Amino acid sequence: MHALLGDLASQAPAFPINGDNIKVLSSPSEYFEALLEGITKARYRIVLASLYLGTDEMEQRLADAVGEAAAANPELQVTLLFDALRGTRPTGGKDGTPTSTADLICKSVLSKAGSWVKASLYHTPELSGFWKRFLPARYNETVGIMHLKAYVFDDTTLMSGANLSTSYFTDRQDRYMLLKDCPALASYLTGLVDTVSHFSYPLEPDGTLGPPPCGVDPITDPERFKQTAGNAVRDFVKTAADVSKEPLTPPGEHSVSPSKKSLRERLESDWTASGGLLLDRTAADTWVLPTVQMGPLGVRQDERATLSFFRRLPRHSLVHLASAYFNLAAPYEEALLEALHESLRVKIVTAAPTANGFYGSRGPSGLIPGAYSLMEQRLYERAGGDHQAGLEIFEYSREGWTFHAKGLWLSLAAEDGRASENGRALQNGSVSRTGHMSQNGSVLQHGSVSQNGSASQNGNVSPKGGSSSAPCLTTIGSPNFGFRSLDKDLECQLWLLTSHAELREQLRHERDRLFEQSAHVSQSTFEAGERKPTLLVKVAAALSKGHL
Repeated sequence: MHALLGDLASQAPAFPINGDNIKVLSSPSEYFEALLEGITKARYRIVLASLYLGTDEMEQRLADAVGEAAAANPELQVTLLFDALRGTRPTGGKDGTPTSTADLICKSVLSKAGSWVKASLYHTPELSGFWKRFLPARYNETVGIMHLKAYVFDDTTLMSGANLSTSYFTDRQDRYMLLKDCPALASYLTGLVDTVSHFSYPLEPDGTLGPPPCGVDPITDPERFKQTAGNAVRDFVKTAADVSKEPLTPPGEHSVSPSKKSLRERLESDWTASGGLLLDRTAADTWVLPTVQMGPLGVRQDERATLSFFRRLPRHSLVHLASAYFNLAAPYEEALLEALHESLRVKIVTAAPTANGFYGSRGPSGLIPGAYSLMEQRLYERAGGDHQAGLEIFEYSREGWTFHAKGLWLSLAAEDGRASENGRALQNGSVSRTGHMSQNGSVLQHGSVSQNGSASQNGNVSPKGGSSSAPCLTTIGSPNFGFRSLDKDLECQLWLLTSHAELREQLRHERDRLFEQSAHVSQSTFEAGERKPTLLVKVAAALSKGHL
């Protein structure tokens, strides 16, 4: 495991955090309440980055809370980032209700607060010219969107793959994690959103869109935009990684508005405030590493990290993977199948067709659940179908609910753990950013061991795909592991590695709850009448594979 941690840290900043400060939420209602509480209690910064904000009553409550908080506190820096295509798509508002994300933000936030509120809409450079003129709303979003999610309130981060709309607050299952008192991570995500905002259209109070601050328009000059925006993201990621490696002077307390410091000042101050824990010097029970994927801009950090993850796993490791829209990108599928040959065990949970968000849609989008089912079947058969034991697939199905969770969990086999006698997984040596060991400090070793010294017996798998072993690693964020995530959309996720016993139990509970609502897939699943793909589904799958 130390090699994986070192490899990740060589590509991304690694933020130490006390496992006691992390809480895994389980329900959409908890997610909504955490958002509302974060907004109302924030003193100096609020960051909301999401594909879109809905326009119903619950979204109105969030927008009103943001507007009221900003109006009451000019020192509160508010940054809002949404996708331009989804954020301006009409939602059919009536009787004066908002008609789009942009309309709601203008009426409930920008009209109440001053210039310290910044709202931006990112537009993909891949949609220009002929396609920009003739692709209708909704279908134009298949070209590319701003898909990353990040919700920051002062020094607390709420990480999720969920958007901001009523279904995600009520009956659309996703994942949610609160990371408190980690100013370095909060500043990193704030800086990332600020960077994307710099090459996005600013939303004006009258509802118009101003020119991107970077000076290059994604529609009229898409190639130069890709270069400019890509360079901006790469510079930000490099700055953050460099700062996280430097020995720093301990700072004083936060000023009234630390968000007004420069990016580098915020990162330096907040990194040291977190304890100044460098990967190759000092122990921490939990590390968080953010990775970014922005294929249209040539930024592929998360892809490199994910491929490295699959290639460095010890034999007999157990990986649980969730993807709401299951269409593994070719590099991931090849890496997974290769790992299966090395005795890796993988359990995948995805949406059953009836739990897919497109189920029952009108028009061509109604074919999407069937297309995903066909892609799932092809992977299952390529891995050996019912005649192999390394790969198992489960389908989430819950009456009245849809499935939107994504991410992975890693449990390491006890026989590969070489756990120490006192059972502490972070100890005896520190990890350098090349994955090498030093004599002092700490390391997240191969063992999946709780802090009380009891090693887990990996491999005792429940019928629903859970396991008695508590995960020592998870990812959480926006990527779905598909072609869209790699090549079309803007994505971000957190890699979390921990030896904290209670946090690992939270991760186990989160993972197992998803599988408990899921049914095991076999070849007979795909042979059932309603699952046999029609010619139209086969054509849709072939045409849309690179867009899903």
